[in-house]
Amino acid sequence: MHKSSFPISETVYTEPLQLVYSDIWGPSPIPSKEGYRYYIVFLDAYSKFSWAYFLKYRSQALNSFLEFKKMAELQFQKKLKILQTDAAKEYQSFSSVLKESGIIHRFSCPHTHEQNGSPERKHRHITETGLTLLAESGLSFEYWYHAFACAIFVINRIPTPVLKLKSPFEILS
Repeated sequence: MHKSSFPISETVYTEPLQLVYSDIWGPSPIPSKEGYRYYIVFLDAYSKFSWAYFLKYRSQALNSFLEFKKMAELQFQKKLKILQTDAAKEYQSFSSVLKESGIIHRFSCPHTHEQNGSPERKHRHITETGLTLLAESGLSFEYWYHAFACAIFVINRIPTPVLKLKSPFEILS
């Protein structure tokens, strides 16, 4: 168990897409068999459900966001209201798209990972679970993409005390 050094936000979200966190993981020290070196995660603050899009280049982040936005807004029949990210240059390129869509873009302060703690903790959970799956399977690290995708699938379906012993998947269903 890891102790949080900063208090967790007490803001309560009541529906999907009110706030979505995003962060980019990578580069992987070893590219996947498919050539992926990164992934971008989108984490719904209401349900804690995560979506990941695997990237060969960080510059693919905007296209992944557009794909995520389209899918999520169609699935939930709701508009994404707030996107919270760090100030990485890839996210700065989202400005015009977010403005046109009426989405508020919240940036965490530079060098304060705590302000973007939810996706940072999610990365840790995904990588620890994915690496455990790889180690147990005996597969080489170049299969990390498959292990991480499987980890996300499983994590989204594990009941959690944060959601009163429901899974993120149950909350969205």
